[in-house]
Amino acid sequence: MKNLRKSRNYTQEFVASYLCISRQAYSHYETGRAVPTNDTCYKIANLYSIHPNKIIELSLQPVNLADASISDNSPNDFDDFLEYSSEQENYKKLRYLNHKEKELIYYFNNISTYDQEEILEILKIKLKRNHRK
Repeated sequence: MKNLRKSRNYTQEFVASYLCISRQAYSHYETGRAVPTNDTCYKIANLYSIHPNKIIELSLQPVNLADASISDNSPNDFDDFLEYSSEQENYKKLRYLNHKEKELIYYFNNISTYDQEEILEILKIKLKRNHRK
């Protein structure tokens, strides 16, 4: 959750204020000492325009405070997606889209041109099938 907050350049104080809780209470969510309620997960998801399940998943991940400053070089789609969607140019383009649309654009832009064309053809076929129903 900390990476999510930092990807938007939000402070803990800002997020806590948005949630109507103390900064310390919000800090406990980031460190794994507390798990937000379902209502709070929905509020956080709304703040970041992501699916509430992702907030629940992030809040349940154990946090090793000793390793918090060590960079993990393993691929992480969600972190890459956050970085992509928070870049100023992309943020402006994506800000009015829902989460699925943002995710679709992110993955579409990260595959080969050949695969993009193939996906477009598949979408056209699916659309034609739906119109026949």
